[in-house]
Amino acid sequence: MEKMVKKELDFKWYMIRCATNKEEDAIKNFTFELEQENLIRFVSDFYIPREKTTYMKNNKKTKRTRLMFPGYVMAKMSPNAEVIKVSKRTNYIAEISGNNGIPTPLSDVEVNRILDNVELSNTKLTFYVEQKIKVNDGPFSDFIGTITTIDNDKKKLKLIVSVFKRETPIELNFDQVDFID
Repeated sequence: MEKMVKKELDFKWYMIRCATNKEEDAIKNFTFELEQENLIRFVSDFYIPREKTTYMKNNKKTKRTRLMFPGYVMAKMSPNAEVIKVSKRTNYIAEISGNNGIPTPLSDVEVNRILDNVELSNTKLTFYVEQKIKVNDGPFSDFIGTITTIDNDKKKLKLIVSVFKRETPIELNFDQVDFID
């Protein structure tokens, strides 16, 4: 009697190219097809990388979530020939990214960079020196100040506010201020 040795599956993250704005549908279709073929055990997770952005609209901060990679989905899987075959016939999926039809996993560095970027809030606000803004957070909340320095890398502003008729310099994060109408 031969002993059957069950091979441990090696799950890694892969990028799957799919139809833009159909990422969720691609995941649903691929999951359905894998379940039909009893291959779902080769895929442990799907992920659509999104990032939060803040932008100005009508002089108000507006937040939204946008896709980091439109037309791509991440999948943690252990692809074999059958899984690749199913992916090629699934609606909204073009291919599992790789070289010459062979899926190539993302490196740990790439995965960590993507996941770290998802955690960060990507603030895209336009400030200028001598602009008047309103403080919305902290002990100077509701004070009006004038910007003296802008540090886009650190997302910080230095401004002057008037406290008891004295000019007082303070440093705030971008999200601690609002534009004045």
